[in-house]
Amino acid sequence: MTKVAGKPARGPQTDSPLALLTTKFVIPPVRVGLVARPRLTARLEDALCHRVTLLASPPGYGKTTLLSAWLAARGRPAAWLALDEHDNDPVRFWTYLCAALEHAYPGSAGGTAALLRSVPAPPTETLLAALVEALTTLEGDLLLVLDDIHLLTAQPVRDALAALAEHLPPRLHLVLASRADPALPLARLRARGELLELRAADLRFMPPEASAFLADTMGLRLAAEDAALLAERTEGWPAGLQLAALAMRAHEHTDRSMPPTASAAGSQRFVLDYLLEEVLDHQPEELRRFVLRASILDRITPALCDALTEAPPGTSAILLRELVRGNVFLTPLDDAGMWYRFHALFADALRQRLDETEPGQRPILHARARDWLAAAGELDEAVRHAIAAGDMARAGALADDYARALWNRSELGQLQSWIDALPAAVVQSGRRLRLYGTWAHFATGDLGDGGRLLDEAERAAAAGDLPAERRVAHGALLALRGFLARCEGDNVQAEARAWQALAILPEDEPSWRSLAAICLGHATNDRGDLAAAYAAYEEAARIGERVGDAFTYVSGNLGVANIEQEWADPHTAHRRTRAVWMRCTAPGAPPLPILGLVEADLGGLAYEWNQLDEAERHARSCLARAQRSRLIDLFVNAYLLLAAVARARGDHGTATQHLDAATEAIAAMGIRSLGIGVAALKAQFAILRGDLTAAERWAASPESALPASEDSITSFLGGRLIPTTHARLHLARGRPEAALMVLETLLRTAERTGQRAAQIEVSALRALAHAAGGNRDAARDALEHALRLARPGGYLRTFLDDGAPMCALLGELRETRRASLDAALAAYLDALLDAFAREPATVTHTVAQQLLPTPALPGRLTPREYEVLALVAAGASNADIAAHLTVSLHTVKTHLAHIFDKLGAASRTQALARAREQGLV
Repeated sequence: MTKVAGKPARGPQTDSPLALLTTKFVIPPVRVGLVARPRLTARLEDALCHRVTLLASPPGYGKTTLLSAWLAARGRPAAWLALDEHDNDPVRFWTYLCAALEHAYPGSAGGTAALLRSVPAPPTETLLAALVEALTTLEGDLLLVLDDIHLLTAQPVRDALAALAEHLPPRLHLVLASRADPALPLARLRARGELLELRAADLRFMPPEASAFLADTMGLRLAAEDAALLAERTEGWPAGLQLAALAMRAHEHTDRSMPPTASAAGSQRFVLDYLLEEVLDHQPEELRRFVLRASILDRITPALCDALTEAPPGTSAILLRELVRGNVFLTPLDDAGMWYRFHALFADALRQRLDETEPGQRPILHARARDWLAAAGELDEAVRHAIAAGDMARAGALADDYARALWNRSELGQLQSWIDALPAAVVQSGRRLRLYGTWAHFATGDLGDGGRLLDEAERAAAAGDLPAERRVAHGALLALRGFLARCEGDNVQAEARAWQALAILPEDEPSWRSLAAICLGHATNDRGDLAAAYAAYEEAARIGERVGDAFTYVSGNLGVANIEQEWADPHTAHRRTRAVWMRCTAPGAPPLPILGLVEADLGGLAYEWNQLDEAERHARSCLARAQRSRLIDLFVNAYLLLAAVARARGDHGTATQHLDAATEAIAAMGIRSLGIGVAALKAQFAILRGDLTAAERWAASPESALPASEDSITSFLGGRLIPTTHARLHLARGRPEAALMVLETLLRTAERTGQRAAQIEVSALRALAHAAGGNRDAARDALEHALRLARPGGYLRTFLDDGAPMCALLGELRETRRASLDAALAAYLDALLDAFAREPATVTHTVAQQLLPTPALPGRLTPREYEVLALVAAGASNADIAAHLTVSLHTVKTHLAHIFDKLGAASRTQALARAREQGLV
């Protein structure tokens, strides 16, 4: 692999979606004259007997040096990964971890790297399972060293590391170097005898080691008692001892006595500052100036330093080699001498000294680094140096140049962080930055700051010089105003602003035209004009595909897929959504946070088809993407899908927790329309678990107001959800006539607008309402109508979520109309009843049981009977069962009689035996 001067060495582009810095995998070379520390290397050999080895101490205790020396002495491969702040991105962390393993042990990561090329990346559990499986097949002991893990601060990455530590394959040993205890289950690892620890007390130099270090490494001959005193005063701190030796070496031709460090005892930072002055004062002027100026860089390379110091090409390479030879706290990161870094504390002290000796110099240096990095295409680092230089205008210009690229990749969190760091005037001076930044705040749910930016952008646009520029800015602002109106629940204004934006924006402004089209699609969809919404979404998708705008391409196609679902065509919607997924996760495609919405949609379809494990996997992946990107839509979709899955499994507590999490996220963002929808969904969950008091509180609140127009029934978090929740509450309160009044209104609108998915849900509820009112024929008619609409799409959960009453109605329909049902509908009906039979016994649907009688199906147990049978199998008495189900003892006996009759049993023992034969318990 060719390495270009002044540029980081990067791995092959086909290996991962990231351009890899290969220096992160290189074990630091062992320094000449390094003091042997057999007492520590012997302890490290015990790492092979432990799952995890931890070296934890403040900086300057030689953790990295010790590990590199130990690995060099072993003479066998080891995977090494030098971590930095940028590894807090989970995808980057997993990519580098797998690459480090592959670097040392080819083939060890198996197919994990291929999984990482998926966008969005699979959840941690999937990646960990793939990696562990691959590592388990290898022979021999494997070492994975992670250096500087204290730099991992993001919770998803910490969780990934903890999961790795908990599930290490038997032959893999994890070695960690950190300044602080990592977020790992250390107590549990200690209790199991799986943790080897080396702390500062272990790593500090003992007097003999201090003497050897001073003599052999630093070339300083001292009497044994002087060396012991110096080790005592520096508390065996290797970095302090090195600095003391440098200071003494500078004095050796004039004053062989030891400098007065007694006052520094117990304060490592004071020792560092004092000795640093001594070291720098005795360095040649050129070298001293070079070190001070290079201290502003996190990673040092000769070409960048030449630009920084304005030196002739090649000068910095010579000075860097001289610093390495002099042990002046500079660590090479590769064998070619292209990349280095200073010790962190040493760099801090150098920057402090730079400010003292050359005030005002640091911003100049940051500006030079900014220019070099910008020319090299490292815009992210260039923006950071521009901000450090105090050159907010240049930082804003760089960010403005990069804003469109971040939009296309939906990396709105990064864009928002730049905007937050820049003055408002600078943000407003950049046409792209102010507009894309406004959208970034909206998309991440920050309506307050987004609205402020929007107001400022409108004022700036009004003062624009060029008519064409004002036209584009005005159109973009109208599109943004439309989205803000929709977030605030004003759908009329949202649609009006979207139409105005499309009328103003020229054809060669695809970003804002597509955003206006998506806004128009949402608005027309919400009022039930599916044809208009379909056309708007389709136009946005075409624009995104034509110009390579991934955000628009994904959003538009998902909008079209949602309309297809409203038309009760989930299979077509699934094919479209899968096609988007496959296209955007092709090898080499960049990570796209918005693909979390693709996962949410795939999870929603999986849920409807009763594939609960698949639905949960998609939801958790969406949530992980939300935590990285801060996109509010991802949070809400993930939590709602997780809540639905938990409810379907009968875990009402977890379902409520997920809904509460969604509510908290929405409340923090202030998006009224989302909050109203989630409140209705929480009321619906309360009805299913029997908490009618909570549902009545919702019904009495302003949030439960029915839509003013019959047209507004499409939006899941709007029109249809609120009326159907009212209908469910009427049924639970024994008011079927009131429920039917609400449902008839919904059905008329659904039929008029062609919203067949709405017709399925409403017809199923009408069936329950008619049955609760005693009109069995009308109930069977409504249910058969719902089934005929639902069969082509294979709907399951729409019926399963209504519990035992729906199961009973389905059974009744099969028994009474078998002769009139066509073969396809009869088979679908049987499939639904089979799905009911597999529902977990914990799904009680407490209130639903009260809605209508639940006649026993010939030869088939009802969900309640399954629950009773499960309690019998657990050894519960009749009284225990009655208490658990909150029913009378007579009701329990009735259930048992039905169970015995269906199983052909005469006793509990015989019933359990028959149930086990049939696989029922």
